[in-house]
Amino acid sequence: MRFNFRLESILRLRERAEENARLDLVKVRNKLAILESELEVLEEKIKITSDKLLKRLEEGSSGAEIHEWKVYMEKLEEEKYNLREEISAKKAEEQEKLKIYLEKRKERMALEKLKERRYKEYLRELDYREKKFLDEVAEKNHWRSKLK
Repeated sequence: MRFNFRLESILRLRERAEENARLDLVKVRNKLAILESELEVLEEKIKITSDKLLKRLEEGSSGAEIHEWKVYMEKLEEEKYNLREEISAKKAEEQEKLKIYLEKRKERMALEKLKERRYKEYLRELDYREKKFLDEVAEKNHWRSKLK
């Protein structure tokens, strides 16, 4: 007699669903890491540009040049704002993907616990049948030896 879990195919489906949800979460986290890295680079670029602008102002620049620097700085700040918005949206998406992943994991674990319980029941039943069989063999041997 072999152990057979009737819900094995459903368990495999749930495992695949959990793995897919985990992969989705990893993709979002990777994209988030890239965006945060881009933000760091952009902030460093803004700092360097700001330092250059101050140096140019100290050296005495024309009004047109100062205006160009100001427009460029505004463009960088707008990029920074847009990047932060994108990061914020990715963080919200990450939370949603995490929630989905945890739900899929919970579903899989519930089935695995059920499988474990059924397996333990199977082992108890197997043990019971084995003891019963050995008792019957012992009883038959006892009666055979008495009848001889």
